[in-house]
Amino acid sequence: MGERLIYQGKTYSMFNTPLDQYFSEEHPKPDIIKFSCTANWRGYLGTWKIEDGFLYLTALQEGSCARNPPSIPLSVVFKNQQPPIKATWYTGEIRIPKGELLRYVHMGFASIYEKETRIHIRQGKVIQEEEIDNSNHPDLKNKFLGLDELKKMTKHGGIDPDNQPEPEVLQMIEEAKKQLEGKINE
Repeated sequence: MGERLIYQGKTYSMFNTPLDQYFSEEHPKPDIIKFSCTANWRGYLGTWKIEDGFLYLTALQEGSCARNPPSIPLSVVFKNQQPPIKATWYTGEIRIPKGELLRYVHMGFASIYEKETRIHIRQGKVIQEEEIDNSNHPDLKNKFLGLDELKKMTKHGGIDPDNQPEPEVLQMIEEAKKQLEGKINE
């Protein structure tokens, strides 16, 4: 479950969790923020905006899978600060997926979309923006397989002779089959 980002007048899902950089021994995660749904292990959903060249946190919600999860007051995390909260603790890259989904990866933010916007941030300030075309992304080759690729490559439990993968991919398929059959250590 991606965080939300309001950027150039539109709301996007983003493939980053900037608030995670804030939580530390000095700034512990409050008890109200806790795991409640396998679609969101971090326990919260942040809404962010980029305005006047800076990244801001504007809202937090519980990370449950409920249709309308309850809000978490920003004052629970940021004592004595008024929203929006300038994300001066954050240095990193914001990724905004766009276009067609080219490869689905079930965990984290590893799925690959046709295009993405990358926004480079240093101490909350936008320092660079770039548009990326992922149509030739190296992970779209057979090196890492998703379930759809495995289904296409197998026919009735065997390898489709019209779509022969590389030897290391064949080994991965055989290992995956053993795991699915409960024969992990053979």
